[in-house]
Amino acid sequence: MNDVTLAEEAMAVATNLLGSSNVQTATKPMTGSEDFAQFLSHVPGCFVFLGNGKESAPLHNPNYDFNDEGLVHGMRFHAEIARRRLPISR
Repeated sequence: MNDVTLAEEAMAVATNLLGSSNVQTATKPMTGSEDFAQFLSHVPGCFVFLGNGKESAPLHNPNYDFNDEGLVHGMRFHAEIARRRLPISR
């Protein structure tokens, strides 16, 4: 289960960086075969999906081609999450 506060913060960061038209909330719970749930049983967090573009074939598809331009968005998102969560000494 996602931590509600951290999920809301992740949504706020994504919306701020990418614009609300590029951010979606899942309407139904998902139970993918992911080990991340084990981490969340020890440390609060949330699971997010970072898109690969609208023309991309889905994961685990022989036509899937990773969009390298998406790396910039993922880096900016994770850097802002870290910046908000870690104390900065001045």
